[in-house]
Amino acid sequence: MPVNADEDGPVDYDKITDKIIESKPWEGLIETQNSEADKLIKSTSHFNKYQQSLLGMFSQISNVEKPYKCVLDMPMIEQDKVVLYAILCQNALQPKNKQRTEAISSKIYKEITCRADADEFLGTTLREQVKNELRGVESEV
Repeated sequence: MPVNADEDGPVDYDKITDKIIESKPWEGLIETQNSEADKLIKSTSHFNKYQQSLLGMFSQISNVEKPYKCVLDMPMIEQDKVVLYAILCQNALQPKNKQRTEAISSKIYKEITCRADADEFLGTTLREQVKNELRGVESEV
């Protein structure tokens, strides 16, 4: 089946989206200075005094030698910006507790505890968005 409209036959949206997802475009965005993804990651290091207190309390509960200075230091994230980005994106998609509860009930919510979970969540989310965009463009034609 052809991948693009320049060839004869229908467009294979699954093949197009698979190719995009395989490239993990979020990795490049996170590493690109001043991209929206980069700004989002950097914003987590500028917590106000209350959030710093929460990090301090979590450090005490976790019984670590050095207190956590930023979210990237915390267990599960372990300085992996992709994991943090995935968690932030999921929280942005379900900002209210009710929405998260509904997402958990409908099995949409993904517990992100490592890089593989983050890549799976970001890939699934991007795949859904790309397919919707492609279908929207197709319906306009």
